Amino acid sequence: MIFIDNRTLFAIVSLITIGAAVVFAILWRIRPKSTGVGHWALGILLIGMGCLLTAMRGYIDMFYSVVVVNTIIVLGVQLIFQGLRIFTERKAFVVYDIAITCLIAILFYYFFYIDPNLTIRTVLYSFLVGMVSVAIVFTLLTDNNKIRRKSSYPVAIIFGLFAFFHIMRGVMEMLAPSGKAPLNGGAAETLLYLSSIFIICGLAITLVLQTYFILESKVQSYLLAIENSASSIMIVNNDWIIEYANPASLKKTGYNKEELVGGSIDLLHSKEVWVSDVLEVLECLENGQIWRGQLYSKKKNGEQFWELASIAPMVKATGNVTHYVAVKEDITDIKKAKQRIRYIANHDTLTGLPTRTMVMEYLNDAIKYSNQSGSKVAVLFVDLDGFKAVNDSFGHDAGDELLKVISSRLIDCVRDKDMVSRIGGDEFLILLRDVAGKDGISMVAQRMIDTIAEPVEFNRHLLMVTASIGISLYPDNSQDSKELITLADQAMYKVKNSGKSNYIFACES
Repeated sequence: MIFIDNRTLFAIVSLITIGAAVVFAILWRIRPKSTGVGHWALGILLIGMGCLLTAMRGYIDMFYSVVVVNTIIVLGVQLIFQGLRIFTERKAFVVYDIAITCLIAILFYYFFYIDPNLTIRTVLYSFLVGMVSVAIVFTLLTDNNKIRRKSSYPVAIIFGLFAFFHIMRGVMEMLAPSGKAPLNGGAAETLLYLSSIFIICGLAITLVLQTYFILESKVQSYLLAIENSASSIMIVNNDWIIEYANPASLKKTGYNKEELVGGSIDLLHSKEVWVSDVLEVLECLENGQIWRGQLYSKKKNGEQFWELASIAPMVKATGNVTHYVAVKEDITDIKKAKQRIRYIANHDTLTGLPTRTMVMEYLNDAIKYSNQSGSKVAVLFVDLDGFKAVNDSFGHDAGDELLKVISSRLIDCVRDKDMVSRIGGDEFLILLRDVAGKDGISMVAQRMIDTIAEPVEFNRHLLMVTASIGISLYPDNSQDSKELITLADQAMYKVKNSGKSNYIFACES
């Protein structure tokens, strides 16, 4: 029969616990989010170090092999307890840990140096470890998360056994003090250390499996949420190669999984648009920030659409960015609605011509350009003569038709870079930009008068009106946009008062 003394058992326990601590440390390193695994690693490491120092008793100072050993082993169990509280998403008792650790150190120091009493030290150590283990069992069995609680039963059983053996050891020491140090203990001590080996092995394996089970459960839940999300979600690597696309992305773009996954992001974005934006996106992501903005995307059939995108870097525990996750929403209809609202706000509903607000913006831009080019800007204020009579004689439908025809004729009289707007019932404001002198302006004004005077047929009736036009020039008459319109308006009334169907420049009125 091979006999193994307690010193050897302590050494075996220390090696097993240190190995388990290494496993948890690796698991902690690959988990950037705090899950309590780091506490487990440190706690089990302290227990292993305590066992190792105990095995070295007789070769090192007794202060380390008694006071330090008992303190760090209890602290190790406490750290496992706090790690489980973090794992079960509960508040950790940091103050409690510090207070208990200090109290343990003081008590072991007292009962070793000042009032040596091995029995009290043994009972104190056994009950402290046992009570912390009971607290661990209680924490596991009262977890609100049903999935996590179900997977915690094996761990609770192991810690229950750990608590049972230590508390029983304390009770036995109280009832029948052995007076022997751990290395010199009898069968009960040996049984406790042997059970500790199996319990610690089971604890390490069970905690790892529990962690894996919980993480796998979470991953499945997250994946299910992503798969069923109405938003387009994609994951790309550092080379912008698509590695994942959820069903919403496939449905929106028209690609199947085999066509999209493994392909470049260029499949979904026009080169011109994407290249112009990618530098801004990369700069933001490389700084560890989330980029939010709009992307002009395209479907498999070539149809283009707007997306509101949020792109975030996926950072590993080492700090390296390995992938990017993009969450996108189709906002094409929203943009079209906004454009429609803007168009309605700035265009006349009857003729489709720009309104006063838009023509003022255009005039200010034309003035800025004129300052750079040295050219002139002409403002023509057009008022229809006899329009009221048409409305009174033939009705408003006839007047509306007349306005639409005249609007089209006025547009034909100017260049693409000029603007024709309707600013009132029968009033139009025309801007001619980049003009050299009055001769060209006069030709345009006369062309307008002639085309407006041509009859418009409506329900077998001929509708006839004429036009009075007042003209102001920038910078000749004024450098203020509002004053230019006022001067053109005043010139137009001068024409009306002097016979109508004519034009006149502000400087001549």
